[in-house]
Amino acid sequence: MLASLLVGASAAGADYHEGPGPVTEIVEGPADWSLISDPAPVFRFISSAANPQFRCVVNESEVPCSGPDHHVAELPDGFHQFSVASADGGGPFGEPATRVFFIDTRAPDTTIRYAIVKGGKRLVALFESSEGGTRFECRLATGKWRDCSIPYRRKLPKKLRKPGKKFKLRARAVDGAGNRDPSPAKMRVRVPRR
Repeated sequence: MLASLLVGASAAGADYHEGPGPVTEIVEGPADWSLISDPAPVFRFISSAANPQFRCVVNESEVPCSGPDHHVAELPDGFHQFSVASADGGGPFGEPATRVFFIDTRAPDTTIRYAIVKGGKRLVALFESSEGGTRFECRLATGKWRDCSIPYRRKLPKKLRKPGKKFKLRARAVDGAGNRDPSPAKMRVRVPRR
């Protein structure tokens, strides 16, 4: 898919360039080759033309755009390309400015493999995600969500160290696009009796 996208984009770029024209720059929106979770990103662009006329292409299709902002219609997950060129009045269009980006809207699933209390005061846990390259956030009992490493090791607050005390551990995976597991994994943990 990526190869055909780039070939199509090159062809679109050739159609844009009708001769020397203004310089167009994308100043806001997804960075080139970025991973995003928004299926309908917004791009802001500028031109060196005094009275710019803009022409936009999403993947291989030209779309109406008047600038300086363009709200892309909702796109499916996968690779996409946005290009914009400008002309001054009725003059020729210059080379297009281009951004390639990947949309990922699917959140990962989280699993807590185990969670145990060692020595009556130290929690050790292991989490897994359905996606690679994820990070994790944890919530202990009624505390706040915090970033946590794998394996998860944390000294229990004093109020949770009482032998026989039960509390909940929650964990959620966050993927590279920023999608958080909407249904965090949870496990009831018990402090062993001495």
